[in-house]
Amino acid sequence: MIHYKYEFTDRADMLKDLKSYYTTNEEGEDYFNAGHIVELGFQYSYNEETEESTKTSDYLVDILWTIDPPMRLSKEVYPETPNHYFSGLEEEWTKTKEKKDKDK
Repeated sequence: MIHYKYEFTDRADMLKDLKSYYTTNEEGEDYFNAGHIVELGFQYSYNEETEESTKTSDYLVDILWTIDPPMRLSKEVYPETPNHYFSGLEEEWTKTKEKKDKDK
C-alpha cells in the first residue's frame, strides 16, 4: 500500500480523473475499488480580524492505494503541513515526500 495526496480543481475533476477506479455496486452506488480514499475537499483559512474566509487550496484527496498506483498523476501534491494521514502511515508518507523533494 502506498499513500498519495492529490489536488484537483473540484470533485467533478477528481471523479473524471479517477473514474476507472470506481465501480457501481448492486444498489447503484459508486465506490472506490483500488484502495481507500478520503475526500478532504477545499481548504480555507479564516481571518478573525476581517471575519472572512479565503480558499487556500483546490479539492484535496488522500488515497491509500491497495493496487500498484497508476503513473503518478500530475495532480499529486506534497503539502508542508498535511492535515490528514492514514492511521499509522505518517512516517511512510513523510519518506515519500522526502524522496520527491530530492528528485526535484
